[in-house]
Amino acid sequence: MGWAFCEKKHIKKTRKPHKCVFCGRTIPAGSPNIYNWAGLYEGDFQNSYACNWCEDHESHLVDTWDNEILDFWDCLKEDIFRKELEPYTVYGKADGDYFVFCSHDTDKEVWRVKCPVIRESEAEHDG
Repeated sequence: MGWAFCEKKHIKKTRKPHKCVFCGRTIPAGSPNIYNWAGLYEGDFQNSYACNWCEDHESHLVDTWDNEILDFWDCLKEDIFRKELEPYTVYGKADGDYFVFCSHDTDKEVWRVKCPVIRESEAEHDG
């Protein structure tokens, strides 16, 4: 079935906060150049937003076969940051502009990486 229709666009500046459909972080009100798509999918209306980091990595976060959104943290651990996280058994969490990976065994942080919700060049350009 898939999409009956879908409109894709970049929001010049958000008027209110939105949640990124991929990572779940909050995209603050006033954020520039935010990717948005809306339409009718499988009989349900969808209106989704992506933070700038997730938009840049969307090819790793969506199944190319059926356009389903994959598990975000699995994508980070098994694909995007596989080399950095290979020696660890970890779980992840978001901390503002950072993704934090902690050991399943000790609950201690093993790696933190900056992945901004808004591209720094976008924020500087806007401010």
